[in-house]
Amino acid sequence: MERKPLEDTSDIRIVENNSINNQVLSTSYLKKDPEGVLNSRTYRIITKEKKFKFFSMFFWSLILILSILVITFLALSQRNIIQQTLVTSFIGYYVLFGITLILSLFYATKAIIEFVGWKTAVARMRESYANGDSAAKVLFHTTFRNISIRSVRILWAVIFIEVFYGLFTLITFLLYNYFIVKNNNAVLEINLLNITVNWDIKLMLSRWYNNNVEMFLVLSLIFLCAVIVIYFIFFTFDKKRLMEISSLLGDDYSQITSSVLEAKSKEHKLWLKVFIVSFFLIYLLPFLIILILIWRKVIRRKG
Repeated sequence: MERKPLEDTSDIRIVENNSINNQVLSTSYLKKDPEGVLNSRTYRIITKEKKFKFFSMFFWSLILILSILVITFLALSQRNIIQQTLVTSFIGYYVLFGITLILSLFYATKAIIEFVGWKTAVARMRESYANGDSAAKVLFHTTFRNISIRSVRILWAVIFIEVFYGLFTLITFLLYNYFIVKNNNAVLEINLLNITVNWDIKLMLSRWYNNNVEMFLVLSLIFLCAVIVIYFIFFTFDKKRLMEISSLLGDDYSQITSSVLEAKSKEHKLWLKVFIVSFFLIYLLPFLIILILIWRKVIRRKG
C-alpha cells in the first residue's frame, strides 16, 4: 500500500513566498539610507522632516518678501501724495501688513535656523548610530518636544491675531457703517490742558484707509480667514509628524510624552496671562479712559 504524505509541502513554499512578497511590497516605498547607517524607517522620517523644514522656510520667506514689497509700495505711494496734498494715508494697511511682516520675519528666521541646523543634527545622529550610542535618539526626543511646544505657541499666535486684529477690524467696520454708509457726521471736541482739538471721525476714516474702507475690510477678512486655514494646514502636518516621530521614541515614550504634556500646560498658562494683560492694556484700559474723559466732558460731541 502506497503511503501519502499528511501535508503537501508545495503549498508551504507558496505561502512562504507570498508572505515574503507582501512584506517586500509593503516596505518597497521606503528609501534606503545612502550611507547605510540608518534603517529605512528612520531615514524616511528624517527626509520628510528636512522637506517640511525647507517648505516652511520657503513659505515664510515668501510671505516676508511680499510684506516688504507691499509696505514699500505703500510708503512710496504716500510720499507722492504728501508731496501734493495730505489727503490720505495708509495707517490701516500698515497695521495689516505690519502684522504679516513681523510674523513672517520671526517664523522665516526660525525656519532658516532649523533648516541649517537639521543637517548638523542628522550628521551627529549618524555618528551615534554608527557607534551604537543610545544618544542617537536624542534628535527625535528634541524634535518631538519642539513640535509639541511650537504647536501651543502657534495656537496662541492665532488667538492673538484673531482676537486683537479681529476687534480692530470690527471697530473699523462699525465706524465705517455709522459714519460713511449711514452718512452721519460727528466731530469730537477734545479739551485738555487748555488745548482744544477737533476730531472728525469721518475724515479720519477716509484718510486712514486711502478713501477705500471697503477694500481694507475685505482684505482684513481674507487675512483672518487665511490665518485660520494656514493654522489648520500646519496643525494637520504637525499631528502627522508627531505620530511618526513617536514611533521612534522607544521605551522612553511614556516619560517623554508626560514631560511634554507638563511643558505644554505651563505654556498655555503663560500665554493666557500674557493674553489677559495685553487685552487689558490694548483695549479695556483705553476704553475706560475714553469713558472717563467723556464723563468728565473732556471729550464731547461738537455741534
